[in-house]
Amino acid sequence: CEKALLYEAYSEYYKKNLSKLQAQDWPIFKNIYEYAQSKKNKIIKSYNNLDIQYIHELLRSELSTEGKLAFLYNKHSSININQKIACFDLNSLFEKNNQRIIQAQLFLSLNYIQKEVKDNDYTKDSLAIIIDEAHLLIDENNPIALDFVYQMVKRIRKRNGGIIIISQNPDDFMANESIAKKTKAILNNTQYSFFFNLSPNNVKDVTEMYKAYGSGISEDERLFIAKAKRGQALFFVSGFDRHKVDVFVSKDESKNF
Repeated sequence: CEKALLYEAYSEYYKKNLSKLQAQDWPIFKNIYEYAQSKKNKIIKSYNNLDIQYIHELLRSELSTEGKLAFLYNKHSSININQKIACFDLNSLFEKNNQRIIQAQLFLSLNYIQKEVKDNDYTKDSLAIIIDEAHLLIDENNPIALDFVYQMVKRIRKRNGGIIIISQNPDDFMANESIAKKTKAILNNTQYSFFFNLSPNNVKDVTEMYKAYGSGISEDERLFIAKAKRGQALFFVSGFDRHKVDVFVSKDESKNF
């Protein structure tokens, strides 16, 4: 109810093309709380069937300037997708170690990315989603993230795009039967795979993951992965076409990094 009254107070919104508004043009939770406080008695009288006092306290303690969730939600969006590279840095999110916040924020972020991929149908630009430290998303406590990867690998080609999944912990992809089932479905929709040096235990996990992929991973290939030096990798072009490769970085590529 406070939010409805707030937008009514910002009556200029009804006179504008909403699609033209910038992120900083919209009110944030701080504005909702301040407006609700200024109209507190009127709101309580108009909505006496709701516990308005509780809502005010919730806004103050969770979402206002000093609220514990203010660092995530009481700000204008800084996302700028109209550039060549857009980075969604989730480190600070996972550091909070709060599953409720992690799942809520992942839901918002991943839905935003899904919308951008879907809208690419109209632009026809090529795009790529690159997921580094992917094992953080392959978590039974975060099924939203796993489902996102699972669905995206099947659909992104139709949107003139590709997806690159990078992880140093392949064992997380086999954590339980449910995750392993979706992991294998993801692999079946993956065109290329690179395996750099892995520990013996991780080699076993990768072998299990790729057991039904083409001819699987041979003993010689497992040995190569376990002993690979920096820059050496086993490259899968398809289920039956694989190569041992050395990756070299040129001077120009080093400058770019």
